[in-house]
Amino acid sequence: MLSYFKRTYKAQNIVKVSKSALLNNFDLFKKLIPNKEICPVLKGNAYGHGLVNVAKVIEKENPAFIVVDSLYEAQKLSKSGIKNKILILGYNFAENLHKGLLYEFCAGDIDSAKLLAKHNLPCHIEVDTGMSRMGFSLENFAEILSEFKKMNLKISGLFSHFADADNANNEFTKQQEENFKLAISETHKAGFKPKWIHLANSAGALKTNIEEVNMIRLGFSLYGYSPYSREDKFFEPLKELKPAMKLYSHIIACREIKPGDKVSYNCTFEAKEKMLIGTIPLGYYEAIPRSLSNKGPFLGRICMNHSIIKVDAKNKIGDEVEIFGNLNELAKLAGTIPYELMTRISETLKREIVD
Repeated sequence: MLSYFKRTYKAQNIVKVSKSALLNNFDLFKKLIPNKEICPVLKGNAYGHGLVNVAKVIEKENPAFIVVDSLYEAQKLSKSGIKNKILILGYNFAENLHKGLLYEFCAGDIDSAKLLAKHNLPCHIEVDTGMSRMGFSLENFAEILSEFKKMNLKISGLFSHFADADNANNEFTKQQEENFKLAISETHKAGFKPKWIHLANSAGALKTNIEEVNMIRLGFSLYGYSPYSREDKFFEPLKELKPAMKLYSHIIACREIKPGDKVSYNCTFEAKEKMLIGTIPLGYYEAIPRSLSNKGPFLGRICMNHSIIKVDAKNKIGDEVEIFGNLNELAKLAGTIPYELMTRISETLKREIVD
């Protein structure tokens, strides 16, 4: 029985992640922004690329932090042997925190700050500079800082998050920068000197010029995609980015259909001529949103675990097919963004690091 479970099996679907592309993208930002720490963001299963696999590629670059969203992700990295410092951006329940945790945490509300102070855990304070999602309001930030002093909070960082930095019009981004400068000033006035001050995601990395900012949270562009449109003056420097992910499947059925034959659920595709079609074991559970039904290479409705594509005479059962390499066009067809297509790839699909 044991030998049965030790066998390896050929995967029907596989996500191949390029080590050289990841390192190229990381090194590009180090060259473009040499005076700031570039910290890779591996939340959301490393944007669908595989949390542990990507961490093992990027740890050798010795970033100041590997950034994740949850304690679960941080502990998964620790258990896999990752030794880099880890910053957890997301919210944490009180029962999950205790003294001695080897991570740095974030707080955007007073109760979270009190919990971190209670357990003497290093804290990055989040201020809301215009995103209106999480973080302390600037309106009463001076009073909040006084509370931090009373609770003896161990402030390691100060940060915020750009809401519109991927817009070629930088008006709102500049407004957020001014708000963040105010937060930095108030923090220093209160006597706190956080080691890490960070504001920019991939989109904001080339746009912020605040002297005190010394760390960039590199997420989307680490995986090879520019957040900028061609109209943005910052588009050109990121042309050297290389998409790191390719998704492959295999043809598991081939057949010829004739004019008038219907394909898949609800008969939304009808053949206008004789044609060859193939079935792949990849549907909306694994990776392909149903919104891609009858778009791109897909014929008829996307099923839960299958999709149907047009093939030609040279294709046969067992052939490997590339479903996507560059996600920009597929995301447009699906009416979404590349982020969503990356991160919706099921964790059950095999990930493999390739050169």
